[in-house]
Amino acid sequence: MSENGTPITSASSDDDDGASKGPFGVEISGLDLELDGRHLLRNVNLSIEPGKVTGLAGESGSGKSLTSYSILQLYPEGSVVSGSVMFRGRNLLALGRREINAVRGRQIAFIFQDPSSSFHPMISIKGQMTDHMRYHLHLSRRQAEARALDLLTRVQIPNPREALSKYPHQFSGGQLQRIAIASALACRPEIIIADEPTTALDVTVQAGILRLLRGLCDDLGLTILLVTHDLGVMSALADNVAVMREGEIIEYGTRRQIITHPRHPYTKSLIDALPMNVGRIHD
Repeated sequence: MSENGTPITSASSDDDDGASKGPFGVEISGLDLELDGRHLLRNVNLSIEPGKVTGLAGESGSGKSLTSYSILQLYPEGSVVSGSVMFRGRNLLALGRREINAVRGRQIAFIFQDPSSSFHPMISIKGQMTDHMRYHLHLSRRQAEARALDLLTRVQIPNPREALSKYPHQFSGGQLQRIAIASALACRPEIIIADEPTTALDVTVQAGILRLLRGLCDDLGLTILLVTHDLGVMSALADNVAVMREGEIIEYGTRRQIITHPRHPYTKSLIDALPMNVGRIHD
């Protein structure tokens, strides 16, 4: 954080290809959130560039998840919110309930930390994947099921037709997170918000999920906001990284800039806590 209260931004480097902002990015400006007299977010400014993975890193309680939830007005009841979240020429914070519901899942989708909490335990995977496709995309039952099969195949679920008839408890954590990713893709969103998508998984499963997300970004041209406390995960996936502390973004830059040349002391402390050379493995 500089003396005037703005986040430290690294100078441009060879990693920055200069891509212009398109209609499918998100621009967060001056986002403030107060709850019960506590200032939880302070002047958050963040560009989520189209077609790239933007990482939002910080320790627990830094405000990173709250920032991501605020994009779709998923903040706690009683929150006092100001600022703007611009997407497709509209301020999402100013939308009414019906308008924001039309954005949720359809244009911007969430992947949550705990995949088991993302699914109703008494409804089959087919029911949970196809219902919102039929609602948002106006597909027939047969069309929705065909798309669900294609998506389960894309995220590498074995025997996808059989998987559709199963229930959430019949899958491992890693398989269920892959299904959650498929479900998030179901309505062809332009942006995916992934909140700690690998935290509940073991290391080998984490690697597979990260490769899957990176591949989806590259193959489908998705824009991804990756929220995590793990800069090791960030170094494997993100193009750009913002670092949060106590409700503020204190530094922003490309992955290489943040990992190899951090400027804020707090960012440096996070980098120092990483296993040796983790930042250079993926450069």
